Amino acid sequence: MKKQLLTSFAALLVASLALPATAEKVRPTYTFAGLKYVNQDLDDFDCDQDGLLIDGSYDLDGAIFLRGSFGDVSGDNCGSSSFKLGAGYRVGWGETSHVYGALSFQDVSVDRGESDSGLAIAGGVRGYVAPGIEGYAELEYSTLYDNDLFFNIGSAYWFNGQFAATGDITLGGDQTTFAIGGRMSF
Repeated sequence: MKKQLLTSFAALLVASLALPATAEKVRPTYTFAGLKYVNQDLDDFDCDQDGLLIDGSYDLDGAIFLRGSFGDVSGDNCGSSSFKLGAGYRVGWGETSHVYGALSFQDVSVDRGESDSGLAIAGGVRGYVAPGIEGYAELEYSTLYDNDLFFNIGSAYWFNGQFAATGDITLGGDQTTFAIGGRMSF
């Protein structure tokens, strides 16, 4: 039931990104900082963990951007901290969206078990699906722990041009992650 609900939500978000946007003729900003509460379910380790994640992005020149995150989660007999830092390139798609790609270095240090580091390559679309509502859909391939493919979707509700509430879902081969939080653009 949980997977069906997530799949339906993902399909609705992707479909809304493909529709012509009725939002103002602006594209999302790539200079921001955010804080999220994260709940993560790792099937292979029978682990349900939660904690905080700080993420951000910085626009270098209108096409190239830097992005990074740091998270610390814990649970019963499990937990980890993660770090990701990378760069991306974006091009306009329609009047209110971008298509982008990014390459990142990532490191995961687990409380019990083996830690790992590697690369992640991601590509997606990010834009406004309605006035004040931003959405994104992204595929990410990670070399951590014998490789995995993730589908990330999320949205931001902008209260004004500077502050937003955010929600994200990540689905992978053995992991499901939910996150809610806030973002401030600069």
